Amino acid sequence: MGDRTAQENRRLKGELEKLEQAYEALEHKARVYEEIYEFAPDLCLTADAHDGTIIECNHSVAVASGYTKQELLGSNVLFLYPEYEHERLLRVFEALLEGREIRDIEFAGLRKDGSTFTMSLSVSPVVDEQGRVTAGRGVVRDISERKRAEEARQHLVRELDHRVKNALATVQAIADQTIHASDSLDDFAGRFRGRLASMARIHEAISSNRWEGLELERLVVLAMTPFTGRSNRIRYQGPPTDLPTEAARSLGMVLHELATNAGKYGALSGEEGSVHIDWQVSGQPQAVRVVLRWSETGGPPVVEPSRRGFGRLMIEQAIPFELDGTATLQFLATGVCCRIEFPLIRSGQATTHTVDGG
Repeated sequence: MGDRTAQENRRLKGELEKLEQAYEALEHKARVYEEIYEFAPDLCLTADAHDGTIIECNHSVAVASGYTKQELLGSNVLFLYPEYEHERLLRVFEALLEGREIRDIEFAGLRKDGSTFTMSLSVSPVVDEQGRVTAGRGVVRDISERKRAEEARQHLVRELDHRVKNALATVQAIADQTIHASDSLDDFAGRFRGRLASMARIHEAISSNRWEGLELERLVVLAMTPFTGRSNRIRYQGPPTDLPTEAARSLGMVLHELATNAGKYGALSGEEGSVHIDWQVSGQPQAVRVVLRWSETGGPPVVEPSRRGFGRLMIEQAIPFELDGTATLQFLATGVCCRIEFPLIRSGQATTHTVDGG
């Protein structure tokens, strides 16, 4: 009898030790899960399904909202949302009481300092032993950065679409006008290639500057690129001046037409002529204006053309139409001169260079 009792005691003791080990293991798992819950990057919150009282929440809710956990617990969950979201949130609680889950609904969250953020909310019902819904357990993810990235991408797509359409329209207009002004197919091909090459250089420069416009000095250098072999006869001078993208594109094409004309018929067509380009800025900070002067000297005798070709139309019409400015072209005996004036915003200190930087 005694042996049986001792044996039974040993068995019971072994079972008790196993239960204690299992209990300790469960406690350990509970602590691990509690730590995971507490420090999860997502915002985890449980609220009473009937009155919205916050029952529990993790550390991330406190960090994101700016409230302490003591301030959060026992408060109504509505105070974490701007007033215009309250009606939508009440409909979420109605769905919970019907036993339905809510997945990935966007809401605006409200911080203690009054600022808002965009969240993605998922909520599932918590039921008691009788199957009645008692609470809602929610997981919130701050998606503000993702929303900003999406908006930036959409803005970029719209901007790209706008620029592509503008570029195609410009190419079509240049092609049409060049055809009308050309005497032969070879003449058209040469003029058209030159204008497209100028557009491409300007586009590449603006693109490399993250579409934030272009410095006027850089634009002058690009316009004179086909004449780098005659750079000692080309001088430019003016203050650092940042042009917006559209202004850079329009003025760049005008400078290309002036440079092309100088290379074919003007100061750069012979061995002696020179071109001087200078610009100044003036006016108040909110009404800055740029005045650019193109002056040719030492070239062959100047004769004003009997008809207005595309290049001249570009010079005289692009500035008023696209830059809200003026362009005055003069065919003086000493050489072609052009005065361009248009409104701008920023300017800096003056510099003097030749085309190759000398």
